[in-house]
Amino acid sequence: MTFAIALFLAAANLCTVPADVQKEVAKRFPGYRMAAGDPCAHVVRADFDCNKMDDYALLIEHAKTGRVLLVTSLTSKKGTLLEVHRVGDLGKIGAARITLAPPPKVKKAGCRAVAFGERLLYRVGNDWKVSGNPQPGKP
Repeated sequence: MTFAIALFLAAANLCTVPADVQKEVAKRFPGYRMAAGDPCAHVVRADFDCNKMDDYALLIEHAKTGRVLLVTSLTSKKGTLLEVHRVGDLGKIGAARITLAPPPKVKKAGCRAVAFGERLLYRVGNDWKVSGNPQPGKP
C-alpha cells in the first residue's frame, strides 16, 4: 500500500461515525439523517471529555426541512451519551462545517473543542459550553 492510499484511508476513518452512533441518531432524531457529501465537513472525532475514548461531533439535517443540528456523542465505559446543542442557526448543510479545535483557555476546559463559524463548542467538567453568542431559540 502506498503512503498516499494509507493517508487517504486514515483520513476517511477519522470522518466515519460508528454504526451504533448512527443507529442512535436515527432513533433519537426521527426525520434527521447524516449529511450527504463530504463527511469530513460534518463529522469530528476526538476526545472531548478527556477519558481517552473516541467521541464524535456531527451535523445532521432534517430530510424535509433541511434544518441542521449539531449533535455530540460521548463514549464512556457506561455507554454512549448523545446530546443536541443550542448553537444558533447553522444554515444549510451544504455550507455548514465543523472542525476540530483546541479548547479555549478556560479553567477545567476539556481536551478538544468543535469549531463552527466563529464559535467553539467545548466541555468544562460535565457541561458543554459555547463561546460567542449563539442565537436564542430551539436547537
